[in-house]
Amino acid sequence: MYIGTRVGKGSKSSRRQHAGLIVRGLYDGDYDKTNLPKELVLSNYFQVRDGKIVSLIIIFNKTSPF
Repeated sequence: MYIGTRVGKGSKSSRRQHAGLIVRGLYDGDYDKTNLPKELVLSNYFQVRDGKIVSLIIIFNKTSPF
């Protein structure tokens, strides 16, 4: 799937949780990747109501250093 003309997203995993959906996506494309990991994986948290997205939160989750 392409987002705009310069960024693409592939799904690594997805699951339903409570009233929403979590999709872990692998993002790639033609953009400045300075200070980003080799594989950019973002977690997308969707809330859907009546077939429409009512909330979307995108988070760059990192492993805890502890």
